Amino acid sequence: RGHRLKREIIGTQVANDLINNLGITAGHRLIETTGASLADVARAYVVSRDVFQFDRFQDYVSSLDNRVPATFQYSLMSNMVRRVRRGTRWFLRNHRSGLDPATEVENFRQGLVDIQGITGELILGIARESWEQSRQKLLEHDVSDEWVATLSMPGNLFSGLSIVQASNVTDRSLAQVGEIFYRLLEELSLSWFATQISEVRVETYWQAIARESFIDDLEAQVRKITCALAAHDRELSVDALLAAWLDQHAALVGRWRAMVNEVQNASQTDYAMFSVAMRELIDLSQATQHVEGIG
Repeated sequence: RGHRLKREIIGTQVANDLINNLGITAGHRLIETTGASLADVARAYVVSRDVFQFDRFQDYVSSLDNRVPATFQYSLMSNMVRRVRRGTRWFLRNHRSGLDPATEVENFRQGLVDIQGITGELILGIARESWEQSRQKLLEHDVSDEWVATLSMPGNLFSGLSIVQASNVTDRSLAQVGEIFYRLLEELSLSWFATQISEVRVETYWQAIARESFIDDLEAQVRKITCALAAHDRELSVDALLAAWLDQHAALVGRWRAMVNEVQNASQTDYAMFSVAMRELIDLSQATQHVEGIG
């Protein structure tokens, strides 16, 4: 820290770390798709890396040398790299202004560990099926319980960061916020919808950006609805809260569900369809945020 070139040395180390872990094009793509500066990308990467405890995870994967097939080690690394990359994007989208790595790591790391530990008690429907399949495969290879909890979290969208954020913002427990969040996924078929977006065919640069933007928007709207519900009457149970919300916004919920049905019945999906569907979800989210009381 006393070296006169400390900024250059640290910058080189961070740049090498980002490229070695996320790939040579990751920084450039994040800049193009989020409009963030290179410094913002570096900060967000450091936060995501440390929140997901990537350095410790790399040590764990290395400890499996000659104990499990190399292909399985590679799959573990790919799983975590994908989470760190999406986490970097998440922090860029949601915490770009004044992003302080030390503060953000403190705010999110333990919360993420906690929500990963109780996800099995909260997750429902299609998301639960995916979670159980991932978890079983990891357990069959004797992966440590600590990392099973992280690696089996639904990977297409819902890493747990939004739940921690909503809990911090509303001052509700992670368990309560997590229950609201996962109930919303099931009630609105959001896990299925997110998977359809993730799997849509990309043929152009702009389609690739659109797909990432749809995922960002979907995650943001789910978090906003979760925060709005969690901030309301704390005396209501989650069941009562969701029932009152569904009744109060029956028309908008119905429009969203009709749009999901359209996507489900379509012979093939395209970007125009997702764009129209997202407009319905945004309307529902905005209506939820502007309601003064539920129940």
